[in-house]
Amino acid sequence: MRFFKNENGSALLLIMVIIVVLTVIGSAVWQREIAEIRSTELQVNKTKAYYIARSGADMVAEYIMENHSDISSISGWSNSESVFLGEGEFQVKVTGSLDDKLEIESTGIVEDVQEVVNIILVNNAEETTKIPDKVVFSELSLSFEGSADTSGEIATNSIDTDSIYFHKPQNFAGTLYVGPTSAENLQFLNDNINVEVLSMPEEINYLPINFPEVDESSIPVGIVPESINNSEETINQSGTYNSLLIKNNGTLNFNITDNEDIIIVTDSFTNKGEIVINRDAGAKGQVKIFTDSFENKGVINSEGAQNDLSVYYTGDSTLTFSGNGSMNGNLFVKSADLVLTGTSNYYGNIYSNGKSVEMKGNFGSNTHLLYAPQSTITTTGSVSFTGAIIAENFTATGNTSLTFVEPDLDEPLPVETGGEGGGFYQKYWQ
Repeated sequence: MRFFKNENGSALLLIMVIIVVLTVIGSAVWQREIAEIRSTELQVNKTKAYYIARSGADMVAEYIMENHSDISSISGWSNSESVFLGEGEFQVKVTGSLDDKLEIESTGIVEDVQEVVNIILVNNAEETTKIPDKVVFSELSLSFEGSADTSGEIATNSIDTDSIYFHKPQNFAGTLYVGPTSAENLQFLNDNINVEVLSMPEEINYLPINFPEVDESSIPVGIVPESINNSEETINQSGTYNSLLIKNNGTLNFNITDNEDIIIVTDSFTNKGEIVINRDAGAKGQVKIFTDSFENKGVINSEGAQNDLSVYYTGDSTLTFSGNGSMNGNLFVKSADLVLTGTSNYYGNIYSNGKSVEMKGNFGSNTHLLYAPQSTITTTGSVSFTGAIIAENFTATGNTSLTFVEPDLDEPLPVETGGEGGGFYQKYWQ
């Protein structure tokens, strides 16, 4: 009997020990779960507060940019009361000078969590757009994938390894420049990107292009046939057309005889033959074509100068250069996406306010400047590009080859300036 009593007592003691141990373990697990829940809630609130702060800064920035001419004094302004937005609120303070730059500091608040963001507005009356001196500048991100080969310096305002990628750093012959950052972060970038990284003293900011408007009422009706086939036609003056079609065996000549531009306005412009631009000695005029639809599978201005011709594409549909056509001139895209593909060749500068530019296939370009500061630019296949690229985001894949050549610019970059008296049109985050 004594044996069984001792055994029962030992079992009870063991059970009590197990209960105590389980209680301690359970308490630790419970404490960890509570900590993880609190950490998750904190991170969620930090994210919410950050985006509320950004939204507040954006709203104030948009107001300033749209009403700059009516604002006599805004530096030092702040909202003393919070503005409620979504699940939180924000407070904003503006500092700086109307003659130079304004800094908008926005604080987002969710429960007891605060996040602060800053946005800079630049007065375009004082802004000098930097002449491109890098083979690629991309404001937000850079990605070199596949066997992309690059010769020349590249730059981005980003300072984050998540937005900069080199699949084969050995294929990059040059220096990567990033936005202003600390020495510690610069060293971190050098250690993790595996290319030479230097920090710029200030961010680079490229403005949207200033797309000109044309007064059709001041232009006479065109005088050449709208379809040219097995013949040669000549244009000496401006004109409006429903469409212009140069067929396979057709030739259209433009004769620039003085300092007046020849302005062509047409709903559709298609070239499958040849376009020749002739210029008299001393004449400074230019051929300018405004069209909602543009297609080129022939030869345009092969013997002339790049600045003899400017094509202004005003359509909404994606503009595609394909086939084996060639063009020597400047191209302006108002808002559409742009695709450059096939074995087509382009010589000149391209300016775009669109959101996307694709170069693919065996496209070859001596586009001294591809200026698309609001675009995501991608290259795929065996693209060969010579010149300078300006993008918002840039990705090179496949066997892309990029080589820097200084852009051929006879005039300043055709960018928005905010009009007389300047204006706040360009913004960037800090």
